[in-house]
Amino acid sequence: MDWFRADNVLKSCWSDLEFGPHLIFRVEGDAGIKRHFFMARNYGGCPNDAGWVVVADGTPGPCPWEKSDAYPLIKFAAGPTSEKFSQGALEADAVVVFLKYKKL
Repeated sequence: MDWFRADNVLKSCWSDLEFGPHLIFRVEGDAGIKRHFFMARNYGGCPNDAGWVVVADGTPGPCPWEKSDAYPLIKFAAGPTSEKFSQGALEADAVVVFLKYKKL
């Protein structure tokens, strides 16, 4: 599962993703509160939690921004840099992972 790391990113639409800081950048994310495919810049209390992408699975986590009528809840930074998940981040319908293999 270590393929999903900041140092493997080759190109991004977010200008601050490459340099971070990266509090969490893992598929497992913060599994204790069911946040996966999590690219978080910082925690700072629910209104200040910020990052680039989060997939919130199942029952609502501790923050109001995680509450939804349907799960998984996928949130992403809509602007050119990381966003607070409580404001600025938008909801997505899907997460897609593309793999490209080198020919031997």
